[in-house]
Amino acid sequence: MRQPATKADFDAVLAAAGDRAVVVDFTATWCGPCRMIAPHFEALAAEYPWCEFIKVDVDQNQETSQACGISAMPTFKIFRHGQEVGMARGASPDSLRQLVATHAGPKPAAAIDPVARQAMQRKALTTIASDAAHAQLAFETLLKILRNILKDPTEPKYRALKADNKTLKEKVLACRGGSEFLLAAGFERRNVGMLARPETYELPMEADLEHIFETCSALDTILAGAARPSPAPASSSSASAHENNTHN
Repeated sequence: MRQPATKADFDAVLAAAGDRAVVVDFTATWCGPCRMIAPHFEALAAEYPWCEFIKVDVDQNQETSQACGISAMPTFKIFRHGQEVGMARGASPDSLRQLVATHAGPKPAAAIDPVARQAMQRKALTTIASDAAHAQLAFETLLKILRNILKDPTEPKYRALKADNKTLKEKVLACRGGSEFLLAAGFERRNVGMLARPETYELPMEADLEHIFETCSALDTILAGAARPSPAPASSSSASAHENNTHN
């Protein structure tokens, strides 16, 4: 774990982190409570690898400690874009965990290979199409969901879909392949466990809108094909006339 030795080193860590949270443990070698909570701090560092966890020895780096207003140890502070956004004092593991959970931000989505994503999408589309009872409504609803995102990409209500929403539940999730299609489009399933909130499908802000646009085009093509009338079968009289003409 990094331990900036100077104020310049500390500032460099904050600058390099950018939008990522930097969790700082202001500690001292002689501090008993600091030693007691150290394993919890290190466990959180492993649990939140997308954050930067560092330690500052208040005796060895007094300039940084003074600049950050440290008067008691252990003190934990979180910085983002170089600015302090949260603080906790004392050796309470619960308080420290709550501080980190509040300011860490969501876990970044693992990047999916474009070829693999396209394969996922084709499979989901095929599965939806095989569900004759639900396919049409599912395709129409999915197209509306994606068009709303393209129309207003930063609107939270378009990017977070509650699984218990009546429309989503009955027109998309009830259809075979509906959930898989949302995941292939870039949504992430968020299961909140025992909390009194429903499961959601959320599209991360860093999601590829070009992929969303291409997915809309694919749905447009499918729906246009479904709307195209099939050729009417020849009537028996027409068939007989054709047969007579052939023999004549």
